[in-house]
Amino acid sequence: MGAIEMRRLAATEDLPGLALVIAVMDETNENRIDAEARRELRGQLDGTSTAPTFPLSGGDLITAGIPPGRSVGRGLSASRSLWLERGCLTGEEERALLLDHAVTHARSGD
Repeated sequence: MGAIEMRRLAATEDLPGLALVIAVMDETNENRIDAEARRELRGQLDGTSTAPTFPLSGGDLITAGIPPGRSVGRGLSASRSLWLERGCLTGEEERALLLDHAVTHARSGD
């Protein structure tokens, strides 16, 4: 498991539970989790870094012109899937890409 997979897990799972799973995996599969992934989790557990959080909200889509309702949820869901697929990246450029993706899906009904 690499750092990208660890960020995905940290964004979607309970950190203490994730740490327990990693500890159990270590007993039998020590080489399955790379050093960068371990540093990622360790930093999140000790507070020196934070678990990734999805950078958009429904308000962002409404501000972008999507009317409140199911289309907002549809857009956020599509964008969150993309965010997880891309490794929970952050930054303004990534946020803009995710917002564009969310708006496109909210408008298309996909």
